[in-house]
Amino acid sequence: SPCGRRSRGCPGRRRADRAGTQHDPVGRDAEQFAAKAFQLTNVIIKSQGVWDYFRDMLELRFSPTFKEALWIADTVAWDSYRPVLERAADEQIIPRAKLREPPLTYLTAALSPATFARTTRTFESVDPKQGTVRLPIPVIELPWDHVENVWEFTSIAHEVGHDLEADLDLRPLLKLNLDTILPAQGVPQARIDQWKTWEGEVFADLVGLQLVGPALTETLFDLLLWPANMATVLKPAELHPTPYLRILLNVAYIKTLIPGNPTLEKHANEIFDKWLTIYGEQAQFSDFIKDFPHVFKALMD
Repeated sequence: SPCGRRSRGCPGRRRADRAGTQHDPVGRDAEQFAAKAFQLTNVIIKSQGVWDYFRDMLELRFSPTFKEALWIADTVAWDSYRPVLERAADEQIIPRAKLREPPLTYLTAALSPATFARTTRTFESVDPKQGTVRLPIPVIELPWDHVENVWEFTSIAHEVGHDLEADLDLRPLLKLNLDTILPAQGVPQARIDQWKTWEGEVFADLVGLQLVGPALTETLFDLLLWPANMATVLKPAELHPTPYLRILLNVAYIKTLIPGNPTLEKHANEIFDKWLTIYGEQAQFSDFIKDFPHVFKALMD
């Protein structure tokens, strides 16, 4: 047949001719090809830069020393993140098609855990802060020494709180709630502004307590045992609440998880007593302490 003899009349031959024209590296414009090839090479390098970021995280999972601990960390992240997103889809808060992978955990040299929410970090082969490719999934970094005591992995629930806030786009609503509820309770604007500065970290603590309970506060207690001149001094621009106030806020919220539950009450009071034994009463925070119930209502109801 004509097609069997690769005739120009064969549709398959015509498609092959068009493909050959499109990919001919010499063609009519070698300079244009060179420019496109250079551009393509840079795109490939950029994609390799993204993989460089993840390669260490993934290869660490083959380490006999760390693979089991990271399996536990990933499980905590999954169990903290995915059921919340599933529930959001069930309630039609987000389309089910927007469900994404839970955060990936990894180990790094740091004082405390941290997270990069989806799309918040960019990549470039030279300078990650100036890149154009955005982080496709959340990542949670954990200090190396946390693998010695996996109870410290309860801090992952706090970091997942940040990722949930980002993926559900909650921040505008939460700040609006603070602007609405706190003035109605007579809270002055300066304190409202301070709570709005702390909103992300407070929300992550409260979500973390909902997910893993008072064990999170025990972990924070350990992480926030700072010198008194650091733990009890208000720094208005700091995104984290003052450590002294942060533990007391956690203690107050523990008691609301199951109102009237004697076990939770006892646990919260034990943490409170230990904290005050170290730092004593700090009268400068008394007004902030009075705000706790209103902040809980604004961020968690």
